[in-house]
Amino acid sequence: MSVYAYPSQGPPAGSEVVVVFVHGAGSDHTVWRYQTRWLVGRGVAVWAPDLPGHGRSGGEPMASIEDWAKWLAFEIGDLGSPTVVGHSMGSLIALETAVAHPGSVGRLLLVGAAAEMPVHPDLIAAAEEDLPRAAAMIAEWSMPPAHRGGHLEPGLWEQGGVRRIVERSSPACSPPTYGPALRTTARREPRRVSCPPPSSQEAKTGWSAPERPGNWPRRSLGRDTSRSPGPVTSRCCRTRGSSIGCSGRFWLLTGRDRACSLFSHSMSQTSSGVGRVETRFHTLDGPFRLQKGGVLPEVTLAYEQYGEISPDGDNVILVFHALTGSQHAAGWNQSVPGLTIEWTEECQLGWWDGFIGPGRAVDTNRFAVICINYLGGCYGSTGPSSIDPTTGERYASRFPSITLTDIVDSQMQMLEDLGIERLHAVIGGSVGGMMCVVAATRYPDRVGKVLPIAAGLSTSSLQVIHNFEQMFAIISDPEFKGGDYYGGPGPELGLAHARMIGHKTFVSLEAMRRRARDEIIQHEDLGGYQVGHPLESYMLHQGQKFVRRFDANTYLRVMEVWQRFDLEGEVGASTAELLARCRDQDWLVFTIDSDVCFYPEEQQKMVDALRRADVPVRWFTVHSDKGHDSFLIEPWLYEALLRDMLAGPGRSP
Repeated sequence: MSVYAYPSQGPPAGSEVVVVFVHGAGSDHTVWRYQTRWLVGRGVAVWAPDLPGHGRSGGEPMASIEDWAKWLAFEIGDLGSPTVVGHSMGSLIALETAVAHPGSVGRLLLVGAAAEMPVHPDLIAAAEEDLPRAAAMIAEWSMPPAHRGGHLEPGLWEQGGVRRIVERSSPACSPPTYGPALRTTARREPRRVSCPPPSSQEAKTGWSAPERPGNWPRRSLGRDTSRSPGPVTSRCCRTRGSSIGCSGRFWLLTGRDRACSLFSHSMSQTSSGVGRVETRFHTLDGPFRLQKGGVLPEVTLAYEQYGEISPDGDNVILVFHALTGSQHAAGWNQSVPGLTIEWTEECQLGWWDGFIGPGRAVDTNRFAVICINYLGGCYGSTGPSSIDPTTGERYASRFPSITLTDIVDSQMQMLEDLGIERLHAVIGGSVGGMMCVVAATRYPDRVGKVLPIAAGLSTSSLQVIHNFEQMFAIISDPEFKGGDYYGGPGPELGLAHARMIGHKTFVSLEAMRRRARDEIIQHEDLGGYQVGHPLESYMLHQGQKFVRRFDANTYLRVMEVWQRFDLEGEVGASTAELLARCRDQDWLVFTIDSDVCFYPEEQQKMVDALRRADVPVRWFTVHSDKGHDSFLIEPWLYEALLRDMLAGPGRSP
């Protein structure tokens, strides 16, 4: 059979990886010319055959995907569980090979076949059956129209992170692992291929290739069989209660405008986390001047730190929390002293605990992670409920208006006080993602990597409406009293109402329906209205529990910060000029496809603006049914991408 192989005499000396490319219907091996040349130029052994009945192979096409899979499994039987990359119909063949012949495939990358794969939902269902928290995630980056068929141009192949599926030289180059594991009750131990190769395929890879029918063409790479392709790990996974068998790791690239990846093993829950932590407090030097002209005589910021700062101070990551978050991002914090609201059980576990810790996506073995409660907050930082040192009373209604840039400025000043001159990265979700943008543009020489999650460059029209509804709910509560309610009951109904308005943009309707569970709990103070639907009961519960842990004045201040956000006005230049400052930074932008708080169009605008400014940016879309809150509760969908982005060294300013 005529094949297209690199190199023609088998893997080069020292090569540890063999990658097999499977083309789609109506094409041949040349569809992979960019990718094969790119890999071969980096010392990776590649085999890109013409399928039977296609290109130069001759013969008749196989009768079914299953037959092609048998052929492929037989052909790659002595390659030591290679990485297999398939496009279009080739994806179906590659996936069927991995499913029907466990152990034959080490890693799997699927391009342009999402809508064509009936087995794809089955695999996800099988994963969820054994691992309830498992969920599929698709990561996307822009692809030129000329490549909408799924063929990646060289730059995307190299810059998009796909290269790491074939690199095993160091932990920093480990392959991305996007999403859930296919957990098993019985998993074979990884086997390593030794040199020379064992005489049987079972000894090499833990599986037996199907017998070759007499009419199958036999490929000949002219390989020197006395030389092993190097150490290769083969792993076989079978899902409990399912006939599906899957080996290795899996990626999926759709044939739409963007490429994306499917699921595999996530390590986010394999470590014990950072353990017990305590909130620290730092008071800034001197009065703090605000953008709108006000002055705070004294500003104290509550913060937490996880991991040790390196001697050079080059490993610090600043995490901006979301609208109603706190400084407590990871670990277990029993209580925070001096608060006017309750530090409820919901607050005690860090809001990003699944992301931060030893060996987790934001690895505290390597990085020092700092999270600071916003200026204007109610979890220990100076805010409306704090004591005004000039009067000895709570600020209440007299707390001045602040901007998002004021919040970022206060945190950057605190870091400077602590001797931290430059940040390895800034990360933030939602409004925290907008703060990432401000930090990157206002302090371009002090920020290396920028990772906004489900955020935007501006406040959308729909957000303005939702935000106004929430603020109006609070100020129209008779107990609000213009903000001077401390010492009394406070605007509990108004704050609960505001939270319900906001909550419906944070959580998808499907997730709310599941959480409601068909339970109806009656509530008082509803003016005689009787709750009659589980979703009504669920929303009331969300509002009431929020009132216990958050301050209404703080809610108004941070809502106003979001409502009035003006990047150009606050940082002081046009968007194009501001983003042009970021050319020495690396950006990773996350979209959540089910997000109705920051719709995907907001990230599209951000990415387009970054590209026009020639800023290095990667853009990934997480596919989740959890809505905006996905970035808080599904670490396995983000871990590999976060880890990969943070692992690389920052560029010098």
